[in-house]
Amino acid sequence: RGQQIAAYGTGVFPLSLISDGHNMWIGNGTGVNVGTQVAGTGSLTKISIAGGRSMGTFTIGHHVRGLAYDGVSIWACNGNDNTVSRVRASNVALLGTFATGLAPRAAAFDGVKIWVANSGAPTLTVFVPQELAMADTKSQSGSTITGVSSSVIQYRSIATPLPTDWMASILFDND
Repeated sequence: RGQQIAAYGTGVFPLSLISDGHNMWIGNGTGVNVGTQVAGTGSLTKISIAGGRSMGTFTIGHHVRGLAYDGVSIWACNGNDNTVSRVRASNVALLGTFATGLAPRAAAFDGVKIWVANSGAPTLTVFVPQELAMADTKSQSGSTITGVSSSVIQYRSIATPLPTDWMASILFDND
């Protein structure tokens, strides 16, 4: 039967978990003074898998929810800030914080792009990590965007009432 083999401290109100292959990263929601976490902020906790020890809890945004890993950086959805933060996994350096749609909740990496699902509106925000220096935002009604060369794209669904159908058409109808 399953037995607990270890227990680790996190920030206040842990909401999400992802691995970069060497470390576990925990997205923590808002909270009160705990270690390096300031009242009312969210944080990331980094735990070494091999070493079995906490590498620290780092203040990042407000209400950190969804996490994604792109091979170099951890992307953290800051649900109360309507942003996503990019943190270098090797040294926890903040590489940037970028606007998303309303209340970002989940993130995923498809091998090229970071996809952020915004729970406060039926939108996805997409980032191309290699092109963020020339980032701009595009909005498009409907579910198909073609010929857009942008590092940040805001997808909106107006005609499709079911988010699952809309997401499927975005993910499978576009490059």
